[in-house]
Amino acid sequence: MATFHHIGHAILVPVSYLALATLEGTLFSPWIVGRRMTLNPVVVFAGLTFWGFMWGILGVLLAVPLLVMLKIFCDHIEPLAPIGEFLAR
Repeated sequence: MATFHHIGHAILVPVSYLALATLEGTLFSPWIVGRRMTLNPVVVFAGLTFWGFMWGILGVLLAVPLLVMLKIFCDHIEPLAPIGEFLAR
């Protein structure tokens, strides 16, 4: 604020960073991750509900990474392959 003459110049950098971070977080990352790790939407909803009930907000934040780890684990172990298929789309 001390180096710029107008408030618009001072706010330009934080606003552009917020816009780019929002685009990356809401569009690009989910699109890339969704194409690589396809999970059944019903399983994701059930996982969010279950882990949200068990651990609250922390459970909601950790539900999808836990499901992805479970799917990868099941895909790499032959007897658990049907569970991995169930978790996939």
